[in-house]
Amino acid sequence: ERSALERVAKILRWNFLVNLARILGAATVAVALVCTLAATDLVAPLALAGLISLLVAFLGTLHIVYNLYYNLDERDPKFICDAFKDKITEIYDHFLKTGCTYAASISNRLAWEYTARKFLHIYRFDIILDASRVNSMLQYI
Repeated sequence: ERSALERVAKILRWNFLVNLARILGAATVAVALVCTLAATDLVAPLALAGLISLLVAFLGTLHIVYNLYYNLDERDPKFICDAFKDKITEIYDHFLKTGCTYAASISNRLAWEYTARKFLHIYRFDIILDASRVNSMLQYI
């Protein structure tokens, strides 16, 4: 259970670093472009630094997609939901208390569906995990 959350945190850290490298690379290349227009001698080092940063971002993206996502266990969504069981139950109780004019079984099913959507909306696991893992979380909830 704890290792599933650690794997998700690792993906989140890698995503942060890759996005930071992309931003720094784009900013550095933009500054190099301005230096080109101003005809200064800083063009080559800045352009090289920007390209290296973008290359690091590309390699980091490959690591995330082909290593970290590939090594996620299929049971990780279950472990993540179990770790957040109190919050899920709290959201479910909220939707169940709002009342519904449908039959009890339909009301219960709708409350679980809204609970799953609200939980994923609050914690944004759809950004961190790929679509199949998010779909597994929806089905588990």
